[in-house]
Formats: sequence, structure tokens, C-alpha cells
Amino acid sequence: MLYLASSSPRRQELLKWLEIPFQVVDPDFNESAFKEKFASQLEPKELSANLAYEKALSATKQLSTGVVLAADTEVYLEGQSLGKPTNLQAAREMINRLSGRQHLVITGVCLMEVETGLHRIEIEESIVEFFDLSKEVIESYLKSAGKKILDKAGAYAIQMKESKNLIADYQGSLTNIIGLPLVKTVDLLEEFGVMVNKDVKKLVYQKLGKEEG
Repeated sequence: MLYLASSSPRRQELLKWLEIPFQVVDPDFNESAFKEKFASQLEPKELSANLAYEKALSATKQLSTGVVLAADTEVYLEGQSLGKPTNLQAAREMINRLSGRQHLVITGVCLMEVETGLHRIEIEESIVEFFDLSKEVIESYLKSAGKKILDKAGAYAIQMKESKNLIADYQGSLTNIIGLPLVKTVDLLEEFGVMVNKDVKKLVYQKLGKEEG
């Protein structure tokens, strides 16, 4: 049985696209405390890899058999993780910082066997570029998107219709920017014996109308 160690609706939706059976397990892991302790000591890729691993490990302790999939997505601007905004003012400040600039989106994906602890980790990186945004565009975005951006790293989600006036371009995996890089996830699943009979790039284009890098 495949278990997804994530309460993220976005990751759950992306995994459902693959049409493979899975159950959701909420990892008993304090992500904020981990970041506070280790973020300054780890490079961005290492941080996401370690967070994905810890989430998977936490979930396996709740199970007796199966395979656990966990992921962690971070948004970086000039090497600094932006995290999720605590309120709309924090979101406003984040969008202002991202305006007219490129930033990095990194996801660590971990697949772990419950019985043995055998695991593999993959890292995906994408680049997102924002338009040079006017104050009016930013305020319109905040008003239309509202509080639903408070659970999103960088205060935006590329798949939201409200974000179309923010994002000029992106490079790399689109599903990575959403929160679960499907091509690398499928590679890991099949390595652990979970077969996926889907053309991921075609699937992403059908679902989102955009290319999967």
C-alpha cells in the first residue's frame, strides 16, 4: 500500500492524477522546529531532502507495512527561504520582494519502505520569474486571492487563476512548483514497485494546459 505523508491538498490532487491507490497519513513532525534548528546549517537542497526524509520517517512509525511518499517544497529568493506568510501584510511584503525577479523552487521527494526503512530521495529545482508588479496589481491580487495564499510558500500558487498576472515565466518542472514533481515521483514509485501507467508530461498538459519541464 502507498501512503502519502502530507496534508497538502495540492500534493494529494497531483498524486490522484496518476490514478494509483493511496492513503493519506498526517506526519507527526514539527517542521517549524526543524527549520529553526537546522535551516542555517543546511544548503537549500539539503534542507528539502532532510525535511522530506523526516516526514517520511515520522509516517512510517504510524504504519506496519507499505511504502511512504513524502515531500517538502521551499521557495528561495537570493538563498533565503520565504516560507508561508503569517498574514496578508507578510504576503504583501513577499510579493513585493518577488516582483520583477527570478526565484528558485526546490522540492525534496522521499520514498521509504515501512518495514525496512529503505529509502530514496530525489531533488527537483525550478525557476519562476515574476512580472515587475505595480502596487495596484499586487493589491488586486491580495484582494482576489485572500487568505487562501497564507498556506502557500512565497504567498502564491502557480496553478491559481489569481496568480496569472504575477508570473511572467517559469523553467523546469511545473508540478514541482505546485508541490510534487511528478516525473521524478513516478521514477521513485516504479523503483519501489509501484507501477504508474501514465505519460506524465502529456497528463500535465491535459490537466493544466502547460508543458511539464
